Amino acid sequence: MNTSDQVEAVSRVLTFHSGTEYSWFGKRSPRLPRSIHRALTQEMERDYLLFHLQSQLYRDFYCVGAPTPARQESPVLHGPLVQQLSAANTGHGLIEEGWQVHAITGATIVIRKSALELWVRPEDCVFNGSPLAPGMQIGLKFPKELPSTSPGFYTALSDHHLAAYGPENLVRFYWNLTPEGAVRFLRRTTRAMNDAKLPFTIKALNDPARFRRCDAVVLYIRKADYEPTRAILETIYPDIAAHLKKGQPAFTKVLAPGVALAEDPGRGDSFGMHRCGILAEGLIRAHEQRRSRLDTVRACFEEREIDFDRPYLHSSNHDHYEFRSKARGTKKSPTKDSSAEIGQRLVQSAVWHEGRCNWMGQGSALGPDLYSGTSGIALFLSQLSDPAAQKTALGAIEQALSRLDAIPPDARLGLYMGWTGIAFAAACLGLHDRAAKIIPQLMRARHSHSELDFVSGKAGAITAFIHFGEIEFAARLGDALLRSAQKSKSGWSWKSPAPRNLTGFAHGTAGVAHALVELFQATGAPKYRQAAEQAFLYERQWFDAAECNWPDFRETKRPLRFSAAWCHGAPGIALSRLRAYEILRDSTYKAEAITALETTRRLTEQWLESGTADSCLCHGLAGNAEILLHGSDVLGPEQFDGNAVAHRVARAITIQEDSPGLMTGMAGIGCFYLHLHNRSSKPERPLPVSWFSQWPRLKSST
Repeated sequence: MNTSDQVEAVSRVLTFHSGTEYSWFGKRSPRLPRSIHRALTQEMERDYLLFHLQSQLYRDFYCVGAPTPARQESPVLHGPLVQQLSAANTGHGLIEEGWQVHAITGATIVIRKSALELWVRPEDCVFNGSPLAPGMQIGLKFPKELPSTSPGFYTALSDHHLAAYGPENLVRFYWNLTPEGAVRFLRRTTRAMNDAKLPFTIKALNDPARFRRCDAVVLYIRKADYEPTRAILETIYPDIAAHLKKGQPAFTKVLAPGVALAEDPGRGDSFGMHRCGILAEGLIRAHEQRRSRLDTVRACFEEREIDFDRPYLHSSNHDHYEFRSKARGTKKSPTKDSSAEIGQRLVQSAVWHEGRCNWMGQGSALGPDLYSGTSGIALFLSQLSDPAAQKTALGAIEQALSRLDAIPPDARLGLYMGWTGIAFAAACLGLHDRAAKIIPQLMRARHSHSELDFVSGKAGAITAFIHFGEIEFAARLGDALLRSAQKSKSGWSWKSPAPRNLTGFAHGTAGVAHALVELFQATGAPKYRQAAEQAFLYERQWFDAAECNWPDFRETKRPLRFSAAWCHGAPGIALSRLRAYEILRDSTYKAEAITALETTRRLTEQWLESGTADSCLCHGLAGNAEILLHGSDVLGPEQFDGNAVAHRVARAITIQEDSPGLMTGMAGIGCFYLHLHNRSSKPERPLPVSWFSQWPRLKSST
């Protein structure tokens, strides 16, 4: 998007209410207490509004590249990623001469250089061996890193001092990297830049959970060093291209996919805060003067001698910044070849022991579960024709079967988190006798009364046991759901840890209703249909017409939050309504499904524009695209067509190799590519997001 598009996008989600309040994506800014509000002058009110809006724009627009609903983050200052970044930093630090001892106070040395005064330790000083004394000329040791000086960031320092050059002479490169890519980038860049004797500073986010930002890694250099630095970065780019995500901070210049640039605004200001301050001023001024927001913002940039169409430049500088990027290898197709490529990566990264295999996740070996463990990976690999993938699938399911005891008894009934999913995966891979040993144990066991949802409770288990052919046991689970329902005139729902019972598929009412609809089809018992309809009624009362979505009640803060994923929000709710329409043929469910699908398509397009979304099935692009394809298959293209967006997702997906699992990583993305490629034939395996509605029923072996 150009600058005009960015301003228009912000304008669409911003509403002013008063001199101190506004709404961002419908969520109102904090309201000042009356006692404070009364004490403020009009000028102070405006300053308060400007500061809060500037901060909001920085956090939820600039950092993520497009207007995005607010999200709270809590940085981890000394986690494993900081240790990995430190180990990847090949620098040694530097010694800067020209400092003079001003005073000695106990264990602290006061030193000066020009107008700068520092308090340092004796061990940080380099001198000729004589006792330290006032007036002595010394050198000052600088470390290779500052792990926590800048909150939320790890900072790498070069072996040649960058601080000697004024901020107005600096250029920033922004790298939209994954955590693994940040470590790789730091290792390559610190070595190459130090070898070339080029001064630099690198800041990298220190918490993997915060890598939704497009400025995950920022490289600062002198303008005069742009050409030699560019040459170095162009050689590094192919090795990290697979770890780059699409998207860049707002107002920056795109150099390559995942890489952007901006000149420093000078005076030590943050580029993002500086530009967001101008944007906030323009938006507030337009509101006050009842003028065009776009025209007023443009005027504010021009007042500061910043080119509105090239806001990445300082003042009216010349734009000479170019970058030649060439990633190693290209994909022939974002469908079949991609699934095979993912399969090859999983085969190559598997760790074998005594006929079983496993993978390393983020810091530890995978568990046996279907959600993110080895049984889920086995399901994906079993669908590939490659003999090596087939062998690895068997090794993965053997690993899962050998680790059944790792799952606590209270969790074993769960489809995604328990034994039920492992048994299903084993049966799908042809190990019916092994599955048959698990199923009776599950049917005899006493199960938790609190686990009710689709991921880890009775709802998901119902769908599996129907396909095991154990209809009577599935009905027992269904009856337990009916007994535990919280019933009211506005519908039925099920208790959740949140203050209000959840909507949605993974942990909410939609997933339970989905299971009850399946049970009605399997048994013909009207009570299950009636219960499902009551569950749909509960969700219907919470539908928000303005958002065209259902609220996510996991957070208690007002205003309500709306999600857009298989697990929570419109995409998962679309699945439940599609299945209800298929079985019950009630046009109400068809209409709700179309509404949910349209919302899913719209929000997925926004994710694609921002370039900040996860790629996984559970809460990412692949899951939403799967649901769009499923909606197209069920309703037909004349009713709903999600194919175009699904193909855009296929081209945009970023694969993180540290997440190999089904619902959160590579295996699930591979399933999506397989479905996209095999649209004309009915799949032999389930779509992980919609599961059993289209799988062949398994015969019971018990």
